[in-house]
Amino acid sequence: MEYEYLDSDEDFVLDLDDALLAELEGTEWEAPVEDMSEDTPLEERVALYQRIREAGVLPDDAAFFLLAWAMEAIAEERVSEIYEKQYAARFERIADEEGLDEDMLAVLEPDELPQEYRSLQLEFAQAVDSLVVATFQFLGEHKMASLYKTDPAEFDRRYDEGYAYFFGEVEGNPLPFEEEKHQD
Repeated sequence: MEYEYLDSDEDFVLDLDDALLAELEGTEWEAPVEDMSEDTPLEERVALYQRIREAGVLPDDAAFFLLAWAMEAIAEERVSEIYEKQYAARFERIADEEGLDEDMLAVLEPDELPQEYRSLQLEFAQAVDSLVVATFQFLGEHKMASLYKTDPAEFDRRYDEGYAYFFGEVEGNPLPFEEEKHQD
């Protein structure tokens, strides 16, 4: 499974907070969401998103996206550390031995890379997936962890639909909740 990172930079966080606030305006959840800032720790966001999901004030996939995004962002913070400690030197050694510079690595197709490099990429991807699953489980999202492992296509579908609920189309797909959101 390919792990795709979603930018967790300040602009995205602010946009997400604004979109969530717009959806929860007039509910008891408006104030807690309004109290968040780009500096709100991700673990606090997860706890709030879990309570929002339990309250049922958002469609299931929208709540799924909020939780998955926050937990993947937590895992992503740890990925850099693992990469630096366990993989960076190994990738660099292979690239040096094979005469591969950054420009070449950026344009070569996977099957054009040396087998040892591809094997290390696979090992790293598996480590990242394990870290994501462990993060989900640590934060009490065992069903989400299971879905991530056993049905990545369904995990991605729910994630994309949740993203689209807040931000619009995903890769040319129509808004899955367009009618639901605009029926009043």
